[in-house]
Amino acid sequence: MVQTLVIVYYAVLSLVTLAAFGRDKFASSRGWWRTRESTLLWMSAAGGFIGAIVGMAAFRHKTRRLPFRVIPWVSAVVHVSAWVLVKRGW
Repeated sequence: MVQTLVIVYYAVLSLVTLAAFGRDKFASSRGWWRTRESTLLWMSAAGGFIGAIVGMAAFRHKTRRLPFRVIPWVSAVVHVSAWVLVKRGW
């Protein structure tokens, strides 16, 4: 049950993060109000790293900024490592 909830959490947050990247890319091309970079990075760090990585690749958005090249991948390593430790009973 808990594992299912965690998977749903990561899936929903990744989809929301992916949508945020897509919306920000669309807004940047139109000169509209943008999503703060810190918001996108926090979404990634909170567990939406899959959506962030896919969004950067799919929309070719924020790919040159160093924090966006590092934080999603570090978040992925931290989250996966935590899950491995939890599954092993640490």
